[in-house]
Amino acid sequence: MRISITALLSLTFLLNQAQSMRVTLDNTNNPNEPSIALHPITKTIVAASNINNFYVESIGSNSFSKTISTSPLGVYGDPVLHYSDTTLYFAHLAKAPKKEYGAWFDRIVVQKIMDPYNWKEKSYSVGYNGNKMQDKPWLSSDNHSAEYNGNLYVTWTEFDKYGSDNQADRSRIRFSKYDLKSDSFSTAITISDTTGDCLDSDNTLEGATSAVGKNGEIYAVWAGYESIWIDKSSDGGVTWGKDQIIAFQPGGWDMDMPHIMRANGMPFIASDTVKDIQYVTWADEFNGNADVWLIYSKDQGNTWSERINVSKDTADGHQYFPNLTIDQKSGEV
Repeated sequence: MRISITALLSLTFLLNQAQSMRVTLDNTNNPNEPSIALHPITKTIVAASNINNFYVESIGSNSFSKTISTSPLGVYGDPVLHYSDTTLYFAHLAKAPKKEYGAWFDRIVVQKIMDPYNWKEKSYSVGYNGNKMQDKPWLSSDNHSAEYNGNLYVTWTEFDKYGSDNQADRSRIRFSKYDLKSDSFSTAITISDTTGDCLDSDNTLEGATSAVGKNGEIYAVWAGYESIWIDKSSDGGVTWGKDQIIAFQPGGWDMDMPHIMRANGMPFIASDTVKDIQYVTWADEFNGNADVWLIYSKDQGNTWSERINVSKDTADGHQYFPNLTIDQKSGEV
């Protein structure tokens, strides 16, 4: 059974080639930025949306219960759900107690959800760095390599001062890893060689996502300066290589689209851990309108294919907000 989000908070279950069933999770208080995850064994679904909505599927049914997610460090949007083996992790922005709006985004929060039905969790503070803002996290994990199996990885953007037009205030891509044995996250490091501005637009380094390769390599991609960037670690995130531009992004990641307040074409990466192929998708206005693109690498990120337009629209419509996943058994993207 394949599942895809088709609207703000609607899930469409594709039962076979001809049948589908849509389940509306929520239509109150403008839920947005949805994230979903599928339990690898029970196949039950969890979902989350801004700012702190959390949805859990009842086992053996297509019905969902809604709860308000909580953490001692606060919950304030940019939700990311991820299963590392059978353990559910939930990353999001902080709402630090006793701080004002803006100042409370002072770390990334990662929660280990032991029981989503009764909301039993453990919260981890990731990337705290004084008054700097920590924004837009992503999660990936190694559940297959011999050396780094069990590691969880977090990437995100750090702002010196969000919204500042002072060129001395910069943005950068940060990284931390969770070690299962010590039950803790490492001290955050900067993995981008360049920096961007703090205007949260095309010249800001944003949208860092990651994937784990066949032998435990970590690939991180992000957008900035009308380009898609990649960096790679071959030692579990201890050291990183030199940033590489793997595609140009005409018009940048901050996309001005009709009928929506804000849209973007930030990149996502996924790895076929059997065939050792890396895939990257993003959106841009290469053809004058917004399209979704795909490239792939068969040599561990050293070289990349030509861009492939996956939008398949014959009109001048706009396609954006891409994402992708891989069936590790079939290799289907």
